[in-house]
Amino acid sequence: MQNDCGDAGAVCPAGAEAVGFLSVFFWRRELATPCFLFFNVRHSGIFSHTPDGSTMTLSFSTFRPADDACLLFLVRHGATANNLERPPRIQGRRSDLPLSEEGRRQAAAAAEFLAPFPIDAFFSSPLKRARQTAEIIAARHGGQPAGSVAARAIAVTPAATAVAATAGTAEVGIVEPLAECDVGDWEGRTWADIERDDPEGYRRFMTAPEKYGYAGGENLTQLLERVVPALEDLLRRHLGQTICVVAHNVVNRALMGHLMGLPLVKARSIPQDNCGINLLRWRDRRLKVQTINARFHLEP
Repeated sequence: MQNDCGDAGAVCPAGAEAVGFLSVFFWRRELATPCFLFFNVRHSGIFSHTPDGSTMTLSFSTFRPADDACLLFLVRHGATANNLERPPRIQGRRSDLPLSEEGRRQAAAAAEFLAPFPIDAFFSSPLKRARQTAEIIAARHGGQPAGSVAARAIAVTPAATAVAATAGTAEVGIVEPLAECDVGDWEGRTWADIERDDPEGYRRFMTAPEKYGYAGGENLTQLLERVVPALEDLLRRHLGQTICVVAHNVVNRALMGHLMGLPLVKARSIPQDNCGINLLRWRDRRLKVQTINARFHLEP
């Protein structure tokens, strides 16, 4: 049983606001110090609680991976008009809607939260909603205020990747295989409509999405066959660094379900809010999930 600080036996330092296992489960491993760590949202700092009860403040610059590892902030894009409809409409790679005003607000909140972390490179799906989110986050690291879009998108090939922000403008590498799943004939429809109009296709997909995909589109096995190699290529090229990738709901869910050894039919149960942040670590040719859907920066 975990206590309110998110770790059995840990005691929150005075003034710290623990926010679950994002801060405790992973950060202490990367700092190579025998202490419990907590993220203090209000004061934007990291605090160390040592076994003797003392508390010290650590710089965000200590949030660095080992030379043979890479840290990945995997973010879902901000909301579009389709996401905000009730019920929401399915949007795959054939829809290229921009961020809504709410989506831009969410992206600015994610940018502000990630601003203290030393992120070395930024990447995105080619779709507009992901690219705009990544540009807002990257611009904040390039010395721009939250919500700014002073970031430049560049195409990423196996031979070249984007690097850190410079001179007030950050580059965002565009990674084509990270586009959202092709949802085929179900693009722009609601699940209720699909269940009514295509009950057999709906049943097959809900039962075995790794085999039976979106009607006229991809299944989740096909999705992973393009997403996993693309991500692994980025991670291998950025050992000793931290990178940020903005992708999509189905991409993120399928990836993390796969990494955690879950049947892909269970991937739909993995929460991915618009601009929710996941933390993953690549080491020894293996990608591990550390945090799923951190969203406290989105709370009003």
